[in-house]
Amino acid sequence: MEEIKKKECVHKDHRKRLRDKFLKDPDSLSEAELLELLLFYVIPRKNTSPIARGLLNRYGSLNGVLTTAAEDLKRVEGLGEQSAAFLIGIGKICEKISDSKFFSVRHYTLASFRELLMQRYGNKEEEVFVAIYLSKNSRVLKIQEFTTNKRKQVDVPVQDLVESFALLKPYAVVIAHNHPNGILSPSMSDDRTTQKLYMTFKLSGVLFYDHIIVTADDIYSFREHGAFERLDKKIDTFNGELL
Repeated sequence: MEEIKKKECVHKDHRKRLRDKFLKDPDSLSEAELLELLLFYVIPRKNTSPIARGLLNRYGSLNGVLTTAAEDLKRVEGLGEQSAAFLIGIGKICEKISDSKFFSVRHYTLASFRELLMQRYGNKEEEVFVAIYLSKNSRVLKIQEFTTNKRKQVDVPVQDLVESFALLKPYAVVIAHNHPNGILSPSMSDDRTTQKLYMTFKLSGVLFYDHIIVTADDIYSFREHGAFERLDKKIDTFNGELL
């Protein structure tokens, strides 16, 4: 009995030290320590450090843990329904905050959207296609998401885009989509899609300002890599041949 009390005292002291460390400097905690701290509040009498590390090993990151399906989390040793619901709830709160930040941006620059795009789409398991409609002074008119819940591709919603042009009358559009495989460079399909959209937008009288590929670690801008200059030259050459 005395041995049990001693272990409980050590356990209690460890939890207090970790809480104090967090309160003094929240940025000083690692992902494992942050997850361990969260688990304190739903697992009161166990050492949550091995559970936290096991979760991170299994799902790769804190974001991976908090966005995992509840049924999957419940299969992890040491977690029950209450713990799984708690972690999923924290994940949903983070998602709502991310939504609020993303959809409330009022002015477009690549720098201002860089981190937002990575945070929102970088870790998604399905490919998502996003259209950011802009006024002439780069004010964000609307952000529209499209997905077909496919891991490797998303259908390009050309008709939906054209209908949005007619309704919103944007001056320019930025297109973004994520690569769930983590490969940043554009595929041949991405190049073809860019050319297809470029012609569609041009015929609609809308400036295709950029096409951005998103991963968890970085973004790739077609405009920054000169793709739109090459498309302009190709179209000018084609028109010259027709004349």
